[in-house]
Amino acid sequence: MNETELLDVFIQEGTAWVRQLRNDHRPRGRPLSTDEWTALAAYFSPQILEKTRLDFVPRIENPPFYQQLSFTPLDFTQWGLTVHDTVLIVESHTSNLSLLFHELVHVVQYDILGIDECIKQYVTGWAMNGKMYEQIPAEQEALAMQAQFEGGSTPFQVVAIVGARLKGSMT
Repeated sequence: MNETELLDVFIQEGTAWVRQLRNDHRPRGRPLSTDEWTALAAYFSPQILEKTRLDFVPRIENPPFYQQLSFTPLDFTQWGLTVHDTVLIVESHTSNLSLLFHELVHVVQYDILGIDECIKQYVTGWAMNGKMYEQIPAEQEALAMQAQFEGGSTPFQVVAIVGARLKGSMT
């Protein structure tokens, strides 16, 4: 399998995996708490905060399709993972507001792009940037905004910034 075929498989399987995870975890998820809502309302629209569900899990597993590949593209054993409008957070990090902020940036990205395009851009961004998690444009965007949030900067509307970046990348 050549690189292009491998990326196509990764995009197709990744999209199916995200949809399945969302369907599995959303019914168990809870809405944001009053404290979370209050802390994040200056950055995210009420629509994003209302639609987001949080599910706390012991561990975030790598996708099952990784077993079919000859390498591990991305290691998903991390603290949080966003699957469309549902955020999985490892139980040991349930009160990590900065992590929640980061994952909500991804909720906005999914909201603007939809699942298919979001996964395509994520995987393509990974492949075009040295196959390094930290170099994926969607992650760089979330990490930069997370750092601003942690630094106590003046509140900003995440959707406006993400929307402007995506509009610029599509022209």
